[in-house]
Amino acid sequence: MLASIAWLCMAGVILTATLVPLGLAPSWPLSTYAALTITMSVLSFVFYGVDKRRARRDKQRIPERRLHLFALLGGWPGALIAQRFFRHKTQKMTFRLLYWLIVALHLALVGYCLWDSAFGA
Repeated sequence: MLASIAWLCMAGVILTATLVPLGLAPSWPLSTYAALTITMSVLSFVFYGVDKRRARRDKQRIPERRLHLFALLGGWPGALIAQRFFRHKTQKMTFRLLYWLIVALHLALVGYCLWDSAFGA
């Protein structure tokens, strides 16, 4: 689990280090987005783990809506890592479809911000 958290932090650092030399230094919206993504990814990862543990023990589960909310609020990378790490929430097609729509939304948002910072007025 700690390795995954460290990986998320490193991904944010590598992304920033890659964009600065290219003249695409993250603007404040992208910097804020990166910080929010890292924070929400850690929370998302933890909640997936808790839900998996509860599922194994037949206890009250974390609602899928809440897991999707964490992904929507920026925790989609942590959710993806958690899905692979815990082998959790990988079978239900409706859950996966909504998750990937959230990912597409985030990628479009980041792409737009990068495009605007590089070619905008």
